[in-house]
Amino acid sequence: MRHHLESLPGEWLYYLAPDSMTAVKIGKVSGLHMYAGRFKAIQAMNHERLWCLAISGPRWNRGERDKHREFDEDRIHGEWFRPSRNLLIHIAGQRLQTPDHWLKQHGLGEWISAAEIVEERLSR
Repeated sequence: MRHHLESLPGEWLYYLAPDSMTAVKIGKVSGLHMYAGRFKAIQAMNHERLWCLAISGPRWNRGERDKHREFDEDRIHGEWFRPSRNLLIHIAGQRLQTPDHWLKQHGLGEWISAAEIVEERLSR
């Protein structure tokens, strides 16, 4: 059974990070139903376990290109960015409350609370 969020049309932004939290990927899918496949493909190409920090729906985001420009000073390469204070604060504000059971149903593990990451990073 599909979650009601999967039927919302438009560009969805996702924020992924590896266990080491050395980078954050800002990417997009054309519908939430496409996210599971994209996540699995990116995970297959990464040597570390990836975590979904946030997903931002079409009603709440300005688009992938705008986000890439906004955080350009933190760009490492392509769609991967340094987890700067500003980026982590932004992610914490974008976190969509998609139920954990939806992620588990699609084999995507668990969410990491971006707020916890921000707190940990800011306390250093």
